[in-house]
Amino acid sequence: MPAEPRAEDVLQEQADAGDAQASYELGRRRLVGDRAAFRPEEGARRIAQAGDLGHPEAMALAATLAAAGVGRPQSWPEAFTLLQAAADRGHAGAARQLDLLTRVPGLDAWLSPPPRTPICEAPRVRTISGFLSPEVCRWVMDLAAPRLRPASRIDPASGREAPHPGRTNDLCVIDVLSADVIFVLVRARISAALDIPAACFEPTQILRYRVGQAFAPHFDFLDPGDLTTYDTGQVYDGQRIVTFLIYLNDGFEGGETAFPRAELKVRGAVGEAVYFANVDLDQKPDKASLHAGLPPTRGEKWVLSQWIHDRPFTGVGG
Repeated sequence: MPAEPRAEDVLQEQADAGDAQASYELGRRRLVGDRAAFRPEEGARRIAQAGDLGHPEAMALAATLAAAGVGRPQSWPEAFTLLQAAADRGHAGAARQLDLLTRVPGLDAWLSPPPRTPICEAPRVRTISGFLSPEVCRWVMDLAAPRLRPASRIDPASGREAPHPGRTNDLCVIDVLSADVIFVLVRARISAALDIPAACFEPTQILRYRVGQAFAPHFDFLDPGDLTTYDTGQVYDGQRIVTFLIYLNDGFEGGETAFPRAELKVRGAVGEAVYFANVDLDQKPDKASLHAGLPPTRGEKWVLSQWIHDRPFTGVGG
């Protein structure tokens, strides 16, 4: 009896025959290597093919890929054109993004470096007031809310996911399949603020702290003697040089970001950014960057957390 064909092979056959849904599904899988070979350029091409066939979800995803430059050249004009095409085909999420974009500053403002305020030199900590509007903060929270889960890590001994020691908050990771054009604009604004390419960013995390939830004191830099991250168990190239936080809400008490060795506590207003260096001026791990997420005593705290490397981030090292 002949072997049953793999789902990937069936999808490819259907996509090659002009099936828009199959092309969209195959493209999504190949973008991230989920139940299919990891081929991001082909994934982007398959998604574009599905969009050309009138698939609105594919058009919306193609807009995100064009904005981020994933599997295809980066182009904001193309991203906005594809987003409009998706909205015209009835994609509600694309229509809401376009509506929000009419109510916030234009692209030039997103991509212009904002002024920053130094608040500490050991470690180096900076703030940026009004980094995001409250509307965009709400958008990011809504994008993350259905994806939140308890913080976890990969147990080095078993290789399995396990509760994260010292971390009791909830989080989600926004990857290329769960992002949208608004979210890519947020990352582009961080890139402009730091003058560091978004290619050096790890996948963005959105964190929620409920009353009593906390992140115990820790470092974000990677130990040069052990580059295995506490979250994934993978070995990374390079070093995490900056941690960039955006406070997404207000209406809570407590929940400061504390730097115990600097006797500093920071709590940003909604839309305010706080970022700090994980390395010193010689690019060596800075022990003064020890920090903690203190528990809220009332309400919920939401924050975007972006780890940034000293070179393009490829995930696993060689």
